[in-house]
Amino acid sequence: MPTYIVTSTVDDISDTGSLRYAISQAQDGDTIEFSSSISGQTLALQSSLTISEGITIDGGSNNITISDGSPEANAGFTNFVVAGDSANPITIRNLAINDGYGVGTTGSKGAGPGSPGGPGGNAAGAIFVQSGSLNLIDSSFTNNTAVGGTGGGSLDPNDFNNKGAGGSGGNAAGAIYVQPGASVTSSNLTFVNNVGTGGAGGTAADPDGPQGTGYEISNDPSVVCFVIGTLIRTAAGDKSVEDLAIGDFVVTASGEHRPIKWIGTRSYIGRFANANPGILPICFKAGALADGIPARDLRVSPKHAMFLDGCLIPAASLVNGASIVKEQRVEELTYFHIELESHDVLIAEGAASESFVDDNGRGIFHNAHTFATMYPNEQRVTAVYCAPRVEHGFVLEAVRQRLNARAGLQVSVGSRFGELRGVIEGCDGTRVWGWAQDQAYLDAPVCLDVLVDGQVVSLVYADKPTAEHGAHGFTINLPETLSETATVAVRRSADRAMLASLMHSIPSVQAAA
Repeated sequence: MPTYIVTSTVDDISDTGSLRYAISQAQDGDTIEFSSSISGQTLALQSSLTISEGITIDGGSNNITISDGSPEANAGFTNFVVAGDSANPITIRNLAINDGYGVGTTGSKGAGPGSPGGPGGNAAGAIFVQSGSLNLIDSSFTNNTAVGGTGGGSLDPNDFNNKGAGGSGGNAAGAIYVQPGASVTSSNLTFVNNVGTGGAGGTAADPDGPQGTGYEISNDPSVVCFVIGTLIRTAAGDKSVEDLAIGDFVVTASGEHRPIKWIGTRSYIGRFANANPGILPICFKAGALADGIPARDLRVSPKHAMFLDGCLIPAASLVNGASIVKEQRVEELTYFHIELESHDVLIAEGAASESFVDDNGRGIFHNAHTFATMYPNEQRVTAVYCAPRVEHGFVLEAVRQRLNARAGLQVSVGSRFGELRGVIEGCDGTRVWGWAQDQAYLDAPVCLDVLVDGQVVSLVYADKPTAEHGAHGFTINLPETLSETATVAVRRSADRAMLASLMHSIPSVQAAA
């Protein structure tokens, strides 16, 4: 494949040594490099550089800076616009990209009386990824600014009877904005003073449009996956995640054997990972979740969800500094994730933990482009999770309290909970029902564990209307029919305060706390 050498700092397409000329000539697979004769210099652009071919632009060791060359602040443009396709990724490496200033377009006014205004355009200061796949490596972004476009207003703001809703303001990322459908993978990037400001919503409308959102990078750079070496349960036994292959059958938490559709991977050098806390893994020490679970220390990314009490809970939400800890430093870090045909729960080191689901996050993997190669006709759809995702509230607090108590940490019950009152009103072998109320929080629902013969089988909120006790009733369908000798108990999840217990052999027995 041809290699083009940039020898000029002049931004002129008629100059055959310029970067703009090289980009206009390069095709899929070609490389653009920079002559040592311009090492340490700045290429001041006169307008955005649009890249549509799957090329590589490599600054090498020449310390090249790409900068918005506009003489006035707030009158510039985005330095690079990526408009490629996912089958031919574009790569930018070893460049400093500075001083870009992108502004989103203003949304259109309503098309007629009562019609809503159009949304403002999104914007980026340094790189606007419009389409395709971009790989960013060993590059820096400094003093880039972006402002989202203003949302469109009403066609006739004086017609008070026919005002349409205002268009939403455009989103903006000071450094990199990634449009839906596009993707970015990155390694060893640095960001300094990059500011994105969301565009104003359309006004003179009914209602006014919402403000856009500002970012430094528009897509979440955090990963959701397993650290190299994690043992995943398969039909052939436990295997290290890095040894799995597409088509292998994994065993889900429900016992089903399902084939792997795709495996994503990405690596970080220690210097980059240690400077980005959102990347460093969470370690669940052996036995942190239950006896023998996990069987060995389990290391996952902070946003990777564990399956607990019927919910998906991100690892970062469970850190307690004792049995579940945030790692502070790594020499290097490699993550893998496993995708099935639909979202599910895998068994990792004996613990229930989620599979990959593409919630606009595939682009974080270094091999993201391989999915499009393998499945060229697959259309992106809205992510569907196999269970509720919980990041706050009563369920999370109950799980945290239980795991903290397991770790031997002091749980301050007195300051959190009041006396637990209520009854188990009955059990017919397939259901348990009753009511429960925390006397310190009379209007709040109580989160309850349901135990059968001492084992937790379900979780339920006491928040259903009752005739005598307000919205504090509960009914839970048991996972299987009870034997006549089974003992059923209900307790508060957070501190294990017992509500009541009964023998199933006496149906519909009322047991008071």
